[in-house]
Amino acid sequence: MLNENIIRAAFEKLAKNPIMKMPNIPWPVMNAGAFWNTLGEYAGCKFEQNLITQHCRILDNYGVRRAWGSETAMERLIMQMAGYERSTDTE
Repeated sequence: MLNENIIRAAFEKLAKNPIMKMPNIPWPVMNAGAFWNTLGEYAGCKFEQNLITQHCRILDNYGVRRAWGSETAMERLIMQMAGYERSTDTE
């Protein structure tokens, strides 16, 4: 599980550079709070998990999905965004 400091560092970088490379097409999401559990939140950005499928997503402070996938994949992406782990797609 990611701690609050890592989530904060990643989302601060997202807020400064919302066009950073992400593994999906940015897409506005509907507020379907009944289907999503918020795992982390900072400055309006959210790390959420679907209660039915268990997949996760990262939303920016405008409610646009910036990434989605397994919990492990999204945690790894947040670690990369926060600068705690090297990106494997640039090697």
